[in-house]
Amino acid sequence: MEAKEKVIAEKWIEAIGEENFKEVTLDADGVGSIPMELYYDNLGKFKLVTAYITTMIVIPKSLVGISNNNGWIRIESEKDIPTSSKLYKSGYLNPENGEWIEHRTKDTTEQLKTAYWAKCITHIKEITVDLPPLF
Repeated sequence: MEAKEKVIAEKWIEAIGEENFKEVTLDADGVGSIPMELYYDNLGKFKLVTAYITTMIVIPKSLVGISNNNGWIRIESEKDIPTSSKLYKSGYLNPENGEWIEHRTKDTTEQLKTAYWAKCITHIKEITVDLPPLF
């Protein structure tokens, strides 16, 4: 959870600055309450959730999708690798520079374990098969 909280704080500070961020009350998914003036001073940086008379409930646009990590599962230990027989795609988020490399393979859980121990993956996402159209 520490990684998610760190990203939330970084994106909020990018949007409104460190001093203003100290005054923001956040929920676990990065949605926060800010004064209306601050919202309008930073127009375009936020997705509006709810508007009140003097307060706006918003989330930085760069955090939209954080509640489910855009469908990606963060692998912090072998316990995080599912044991199902489904196929997964994987990727590596470089902790030093934030570069994302998505692997274009379909991996089984055994292949994911090998890649995890080789430090080649940090995230996985289940591959879903879309149903064909009915007409």
